[in-house]
Amino acid sequence: GGRGMDGGSSEFGSQANVARANVQQLLTNIATITRLSSALGGPKDTVDLRERLHRLIEESKLLSVDTKEVVKDLGNIANGGYQGGGSGNQRQRIEARKLSDEFTKTLQRFQEVVRSTLSKERESVAKAKRISGGGGGAPGPPPPPRICASPWLHSLAPWRALTAPPPETSGASW
Repeated sequence: GGRGMDGGSSEFGSQANVARANVQQLLTNIATITRLSSALGGPKDTVDLRERLHRLIEESKLLSVDTKEVVKDLGNIANGGYQGGGSGNQRQRIEARKLSDEFTKTLQRFQEVVRSTLSKERESVAKAKRISGGGGGAPGPPPPPRICASPWLHSLAPWRALTAPPPETSGASW
């Protein structure tokens, strides 16, 4: 839109706030997912718990897709690639880089938590199958689709391609 000369820096500020808030929300979701997934396979494991887990993971995936866009915009603004935003500035570049690194680390943690949640879920489904026993070597009935992790496991694949940071960047500290 028609913002004045200051368009770039006020836009940067509001986008940076969005990125920070989103990263914070992702960290909160990661903690909740970790807590909920620790109940998988135990006495507190219910269909309700699994649905809550799946909802939270889906929300977090969408949030991370949005945040990736915001972080990309921040980089563009900071590097002067924002129309009417002047030539960008050093302080913004440093800030954009910091937020980008923070987001990348958070996303990696999220992916680890999702992977471990999925494997816990598969284990507990397999255990439940063994317990409900297909006695004479016959396979037991398939688990009800509500518990089965596979449908949304597939939806993870395209999203995983979202971040492929080179492994050597993870050690960089800003």
